[in-house]
Amino acid sequence: MIRELDDEDDSKKLLRLFAYGNYWDWKASKDKYPDLTPANILKLKKLSIVTLAQTRKILYYDNLMQRLDVDNVRELEDILIDTTYTGLLKGKLDQRLKCFQVHEFVGRDVEHSELDGMIEVLGNWSNHCDAILNKIGELSKVAENEFVANETRRLNFNKKVKETEDSIKTALDSMRDDEMQAPIQGGPAPGRPIGGGRGRAAGRR
Repeated sequence: MIRELDDEDDSKKLLRLFAYGNYWDWKASKDKYPDLTPANILKLKKLSIVTLAQTRKILYYDNLMQRLDVDNVRELEDILIDTTYTGLLKGKLDQRLKCFQVHEFVGRDVEHSELDGMIEVLGNWSNHCDAILNKIGELSKVAENEFVANETRRLNFNKKVKETEDSIKTALDSMRDDEMQAPIQGGPAPGRPIGGGRGRAAGRR
């Protein structure tokens, strides 16, 4: 729609300003645009804050006040609060550090001349994601192989422990059997009556 309007049309200039522009660019070339109402200027300041939030997570009061021509902290905080209430921005005011911590923001329109650059950025980001996914896949395969190897070692170790326990048990059982079958040393000889000598002596008398 914007591209269909004449470049010199005031409506197109305003549309381009509020779609892509910011407060400091407007201030540097006010003569190229129709006069803005105070409400329009305030809206442009809010959109300009969103533009800054797209490239940084912390917006310092000093920088914002300088860029937006705001005279005091109270006025700046009112603009920031109003910007969050309208849904353009989400974040947290830090009065101690005098900054605004950006959490979320809405995306602004992109000029046609910037599309190629955005496509390149998105392409690089996509390639970077693919590289990360490939690396994760490699690490996952290594972890899987290591798990299999550890499981194999565990099973082999348990098998050897079981074999050793069985061997020890067999040896102990064999020793018990041998002890039960061995004759008692120092006992009487088989078939010889106990006390037989005294009986013969008594008969001779």
